[in-house]
Amino acid sequence: MLTEILVAILILGLIGFLWLFLNFRRWKGDLLRKIEAGGKIAETPRGPVEYSFIGSGPTILISHGGPGGYDQGEFLMKFFAQQGFSVLSVSRPGYLGTPIESGATFEEQADTMVSLLDSLNIHSVAVIGVSAGGPAALQLAMRHHERLWSLILMGAVSQEYIVEEISLLGRIFMSGTIADMGLWIFDFITRHWPLYALTKLMEVESTLNKEEIKKFIEEIKKSPAQVEWFKEFLQTTIPMSVRKLGLDNDLKQLKTVADYPLEKIRVPTLIVHGTADKDVPFTHAEFANSKISNSSLLSLEGVGHILWLGNHQDELKMKILKFLQSNSHQIE
Repeated sequence: MLTEILVAILILGLIGFLWLFLNFRRWKGDLLRKIEAGGKIAETPRGPVEYSFIGSGPTILISHGGPGGYDQGEFLMKFFAQQGFSVLSVSRPGYLGTPIESGATFEEQADTMVSLLDSLNIHSVAVIGVSAGGPAALQLAMRHHERLWSLILMGAVSQEYIVEEISLLGRIFMSGTIADMGLWIFDFITRHWPLYALTKLMEVESTLNKEEIKKFIEEIKKSPAQVEWFKEFLQTTIPMSVRKLGLDNDLKQLKTVADYPLEKIRVPTLIVHGTADKDVPFTHAEFANSKISNSSLLSLEGVGHILWLGNHQDELKMKILKFLQSNSHQIE
């Protein structure tokens, strides 16, 4: 009798494991097919570069954060593609379909982006650098200023950046062996209990205390559109297996940012940063603003690293749009 019970438990366990494995594989396969369908590959002199291009009008080039890819840049900036601008979103080297050989350092990434512009016959762009994509955007502004008509830094790294302590959630994101499985679980939680998932993320990405986070979550709860935005945003950070090489490279290269001569940047620059950003501290924004002569700082009080979430989002979009519109006349 005992043997029969043990055999039954073993069979049920194997069935359960198989069910989980098949669901995980289907989840990952769906994500990979979506990524592959949305991007294009340009064969540039500096190597293959994955990108997407939407909208029409003056071009905005997006240097995404980490982990990310062309899909993240397109998702974050699609509003501007509906407002008379084109959005060119790239996968930086090591992310998705762009091999690391196309440019490991931020200097090389800037040169690769220019090579992509040449391949697409685009002369000048506004560049938006997001988070870990900030240094590549800064290098682009310093090395190829003649190709830019403006620069926007959003929660962007502008100084040396070293990860000293990694949270449990961060270790799951960066793991080479269990990352996809762990993020499958986190994605499941996000889809079914998004406010709980956002709470946990805010504890990692912001300096807000528990009461402030609770108040923030209550605000988000009132806006179904923002809840859905958060769910969709998470999709642009997974699966990790096709983004990890880029993220690992970012963490290595971010240690070299300290000596950037930002005084060389002359293009109109808008710096947007949350004062409660724990991931990339607000001091990065203050530093960039102090070094770039033609810059203005838009401080988002009490906002963490995810700049687009909160009651300020509509006002933020309009301020960025106004900045872009006021500088697009410089296009030759």
